[in-house]
Amino acid sequence: MSKRTTDRLQPGLDESLGFLICDTARFVKRVLYARLAPWGIPGSCWFLLRVLWQEDGVSQRELSERLGVAEPSVVVMLRGLEKKDLIRRERDEVDRRKMRVFLTERAAALEQELMAVAEDVNHTMLHALSGKDEKQVTNNLRSIREQLSASCEGAEMVDD
Repeated sequence: MSKRTTDRLQPGLDESLGFLICDTARFVKRVLYARLAPWGIPGSCWFLLRVLWQEDGVSQRELSERLGVAEPSVVVMLRGLEKKDLIRRERDEVDRRKMRVFLTERAAALEQELMAVAEDVNHTMLHALSGKDEKQVTNNLRSIREQLSASCEGAEMVDD
């Protein structure tokens, strides 16, 4: 097949929803991680802290499931956060095989300030959208995520 024929069959990257989602996520991460850097928060750990701010004391396995990240990757993130005195791990009192993760006072004290940073990034990201459009984009992305999540059931988790 000639290149010309292939071009008509394949949309350009900016016409590919998958590419646009991935490319947008790349820029969101770049902006967010740069703004978190002054606090020494590794970008890869941001959503882990968000989970713990919502529910302190979850298990390592629960963190892995909620974040959609393989358990060994979560362990690496936790080690880094321990070194920064942001979390501590303790054995579950009932099931000693489980390791529970807790925020330190230092991490808890950062929540309000760092959430303001994230809010600012969200504002920057959504500045061009009306409130109605923002809600529609958010709902559409949730629907897409749910559809893809259902297609992944049973598939091995892979970190990017």
